[in-house]
Amino acid sequence: MNVARLIGALAGLPETAGGVTVNRFCASSLQAFNMAAQSIMLDQGDAFVAGGIENMSRVPMGGFNPAGVSVECGEMGQAGIDACDAEIHR
Repeated sequence: MNVARLIGALAGLPETAGGVTVNRFCASSLQAFNMAAQSIMLDQGDAFVAGGIENMSRVPMGGFNPAGVSVECGEMGQAGIDACDAEIHR
């Protein structure tokens, strides 16, 4: 899903308005603001809108994982919390 295009459409912007979705996990908002700032400095447009949203609740745990926590630990609800607690304290 292209969140930027969806937000632009919901805001009533024309289809010709540009939009980009940035996926850098926690750094997405910062990257979006940096991209808008660069575009302003380069005089690439009249107006820019930058923002961010985050939804990490359904992303399995991964990346730097020194405790070796399994993917099941990233599940939603009490079962996932119990699985994480059991694995971290084993």
